[in-house]
Order: sequence, then structure tokens, then C-alpha cells
Amino acid sequence: PWRCGGRHRLPNGPPWRGLCRRKSPPRAPPSPPRHIAKNMAAAGIADEILIQISYAIGVARPVGVYVNTYGTSKVTLSDAEIAAKVSELFDLRPRAIVERLKLCNPIYRETASYGHMGRTPEVVKKVYTSNYQPTVEKEVELFTWEKLDYVDSIKATFNPFKK
Repeated sequence: PWRCGGRHRLPNGPPWRGLCRRKSPPRAPPSPPRHIAKNMAAAGIADEILIQISYAIGVARPVGVYVNTYGTSKVTLSDAEIAAKVSELFDLRPRAIVERLKLCNPIYRETASYGHMGRTPEVVKKVYTSNYQPTVEKEVELFTWEKLDYVDSIKATFNPFKK
């Protein structure tokens, strides 16, 4: 199974650290926990937050979601209750993650240089040519896991529990 973790610290802490263990780790696994942790920190749920997601082979939903706020939580919920809310708020099935973060787009050239974490999300136009197929122009969104697109829904979910 994959064991992936995402950690994000605000405001001036060390950069995010990811964890992924598998025989040949793909680029995708650190992205979902990072995306969630980054949005949770930006929504003001905690100053520092660690998110770990565990999957089992053949099971679509994660078998475990672990959250650790290192005592910096700004809501009245425990870390386990925050993890339950994260599971409700985010669809963590692999296919849903691929669709939400647009991981099937051809993004490998851009992510291969200068790393794929801590970058600015952007939309670029790509042109694909082939001797056998017609030329294709496509707009591709890069570094989608860095977007802060869930901040409003996180605030709405956790607002009743603010300290």
C-alpha cells in the first residue's frame, strides 16, 4: 500500500515535507496530502498540520486518514475529529484525486526540473506534433496541488468549531 504524508507549516516554518513509500513511487501520492494540508493551514485550522493517508490494494477509499496539528489547532475539535471532517470534505478515492488535481495532463517536463513542490500554479498552452497524428493544441494546468481552492469550503465546515 501507499503511505503518503503531507505537512505544511505556517507562517514562517520550514517547507513542507512529504513521505511516500512504495517500490517505485509515482509523482502523484504526495500531492493529495499536500493539497489538503496547504488548504487547511491557509483556512486557519492550525498553524502546522500533518496529513497522512493510507491506502490498501483493491480498496478505493483510504483505510486511514491521520491528522496531527502539533497542538497548534485553532478549532475545538481533536485531531481525530479533524481527520474525520477531512474524509468528509475531500473525496480521497484515487480516481477522484486524479480528476481533481488533473494528474492525467502531460505535466512531466515542467515537474521534472526544479521539483514539483512549492511551485506556482499556472495554465500553459502546449502544442503536440506527431508524424502520425494531427497537431494538437491544449491548455494544461500545472501544479494543481499548490492551489488554495478549498479554503472557503474548509472555513465553512470548521467555522462552528473555531476557538
